[in-house]
Amino acid sequence: MKYNEKINKIIEMTGKDSKYMPFIWLVIGTILLIFIRGKWLIPLTAWIAPIFILRFMHLKNKRWAIPGCFISHIIASWITFREAIPFPGIGYFIVAGIMGSLFCIPFITDRLLFRKNSGFLTTLIFPLTWAVWEYFMAQFSPYPTFGSLAYSQFGNLPIMQLASITGIWGIIFLVAWFSSVIIWIWENNFDWKVIKIRFGLYVIMLCSVLLFGGIRLAFFHPKSSTVHVASLVTDQRSVNLYRSINFDHDNPNPLSTDIDLNRKVFSKVLDIFLERSRQQAKSGARIILWNEYSAYAYNQDEEEYIERAINIAKEEQIYLMMGLVVIPERYPQEFGKNTEIFIDPEGKILWQYKKSFPVPGGESMIAGDGIVPVIDTSFGRIGSAICFDMNHISFIRQAGRKNVDVFLVPAIDWEGIDPFHTHMVSFRAIENGFNVVRCCADGLSASYDYQGRTLSNSDYFQGHDNAMLSDIPIKGTNTIYSIIGDLFVWICIAGLILLTVKIIFMRKEKI
Repeated sequence: MKYNEKINKIIEMTGKDSKYMPFIWLVIGTILLIFIRGKWLIPLTAWIAPIFILRFMHLKNKRWAIPGCFISHIIASWITFREAIPFPGIGYFIVAGIMGSLFCIPFITDRLLFRKNSGFLTTLIFPLTWAVWEYFMAQFSPYPTFGSLAYSQFGNLPIMQLASITGIWGIIFLVAWFSSVIIWIWENNFDWKVIKIRFGLYVIMLCSVLLFGGIRLAFFHPKSSTVHVASLVTDQRSVNLYRSINFDHDNPNPLSTDIDLNRKVFSKVLDIFLERSRQQAKSGARIILWNEYSAYAYNQDEEEYIERAINIAKEEQIYLMMGLVVIPERYPQEFGKNTEIFIDPEGKILWQYKKSFPVPGGESMIAGDGIVPVIDTSFGRIGSAICFDMNHISFIRQAGRKNVDVFLVPAIDWEGIDPFHTHMVSFRAIENGFNVVRCCADGLSASYDYQGRTLSNSDYFQGHDNAMLSDIPIKGTNTIYSIIGDLFVWICIAGLILLTVKIIFMRKEKI
């Protein structure tokens, strides 16, 4: 059988005249959607899952296409985020369903603007919409960038380098455009005479991105000297102490009514962290970082606890980043302070930073001032933020504009978002040109250089000793993204508006 005959046979088997094929494409697409984000991430599915959803939507009328898209995404979200969204019972299905519905918007926009036998230019509708929609979700959603298509490409280092120019929006565009190009080829019956030039444009763009990424990785990798950083997370001794007062350090809410007993336990936990810090200092660590929610103090004990940490920093000549939650006696009726205290080898407090973005619905804490703290040290310019702050791209871009070299991130997760919540941090490193250490209890601790390479990692649930050691380059780099910000996505917004207007006028002309 000749090549063209084989192609025609495939088209006949999968074409729009087949009664059941559109629904088969929908089922395949739904299954693949499960692996785009979350714990079961398979990077390749992000490129191919949308193809099948789009194929279904283009073959069916809007009455079938739009509800089918919603059902597909909601089912996929229910499965994907089963342990990631900490809501019980029906609340989980509502929240996960809403998240799934939001991911439908690029598909629905494409279907509303779709025209049969449309030109190649309309392949831009889908990627433009996806990039723009994720940008607006990042600005207005309480959980910005969570579940972004860009994070599906973690580990694909050449593609990830694009974030140094466009932010994650360029990665979203690139991956989504592949799907709409393949659909356009499919709908043109794989006719090489029609598709070759236009398909070649996409191939040239993709190869250019890969070439740029490869060159950046090969010739512009970190070459500076390094600093030894120790990341300490809550160990079993501390967990047992907390349990003795029915205290859950993952969801800090003291249940014991015996304030004096709580204070004794908090003091013992602090002793453990200080002892472990001293041990790491004697082993050569020059910067020691504790996880978020590592130590607790009532208001009346805050100054004493900080003074004890200062003494260790001076005695061992280290930079110490102490995680300290300061709580009033009436907590959580009164909000506490989720802070990090950064102390230099002379015992000087460089900053006391409060988390700028407490997790909505999850933390009864006073929000910080929204300014990324930065200080020049003998180990480069150091900056920091706490856990959920890293989800806020515009906020972290302050570090890029301030030319931060090393970024320290105390954090705490839960098993349902391990490890992908930590993987997101590598994209902030590439965007802003800093080397980053994320010290995370109940999740993955990891360090990355400014090109997203993993330098070290330690998973809390894998039985390690709850200490991660990293040799971190002390010099970052400048990035285009830290200078121009979200210019790419604003170009996408303008392009989407112009393309929509063009399609609307073309339809009016045909009436």
